Amino acid sequence: MRPIYPILIFSFIFFSINLHAQTIETFDFMGSINAGGSGSFSYRLQFDIKNGQVTGYSITDYLGSDETKTSIKGTYDYSSKVLKYSEVTLEYTKSTYESDLCYIFGECTLGSKGKTATLNGSFVGKYVNNDTCANGTMSLMSTDYLIKKAKKIQKVVSKLEKQNKDTLTDFETIKYENTTLKSDESITFDWSSNVLKLHLWDQGLEDGDQINVLVNGKLVLINYTIRKTEKILPVTLKEGENVIEIKALNEGKTFPNTVSVSLQDGNKKYKLVTYLVKNSSAKIVVNR
Repeated sequence: MRPIYPILIFSFIFFSINLHAQTIETFDFMGSINAGGSGSFSYRLQFDIKNGQVTGYSITDYLGSDETKTSIKGTYDYSSKVLKYSEVTLEYTKSTYESDLCYIFGECTLGSKGKTATLNGSFVGKYVNNDTCANGTMSLMSTDYLIKKAKKIQKVVSKLEKQNKDTLTDFETIKYENTTLKSDESITFDWSSNVLKLHLWDQGLEDGDQINVLVNGKLVLINYTIRKTEKILPVTLKEGENVIEIKALNEGKTFPNTVSVSLQDGNKKYKLVTYLVKNSSAKIVVNR
């Protein structure tokens, strides 16, 4: 059984939009899930409620090396304030245990502690074959509260505020914003179409960073110096696994070698930043 993740922080943001007689409520929680003897792991829960139907996303090991995002569906009972949901579709994962992912089925109650919104309950984790992989309890708290408490840690606050802005603008537009890939790290995406456009640029000062880009082991960009102007590479994907490798040829004038990367598949947009030492690589795995 794959390891279950480290500590979790959970968050919540709430707003109501009146569209004629209908109301959409949007929530964003972060907190901790305790899986008993299997330990605790980080988890973020973002969702809309409309007419008792729940749609949104969960993020496991938020900002961690095994960060995994899945879509969720469920129901909400307005009288009992009970939310029931399940993780249904993998959006992306940085975990090397993709074939053994543990999908969460949760049942929680929406409440409050003082002026802070909370979400507490229990969950069961299941593999794709429906075998149980974990079970335990979850305790989540509003993003607003956590941001206020984390003001002394400005880096964390900035990441939360930026991701909240991008994610809550439109749940149908998925933006994996400025996630970092270091030397020998990889990330995995599921892809719908048979093509993608790979955008590469330097979002800071141009300092002479040079890279090679390989797609499924074949060089498609050689000795390229990263510039502020985007380099766009069209990539044709085969069925199954496709590996895009970015290799650092130097470290420019300023350590390390950094490349901003963007990929788009329909209404899904992913943005990454690689931080590489000389002669090391980061890999983007695309499953079609």
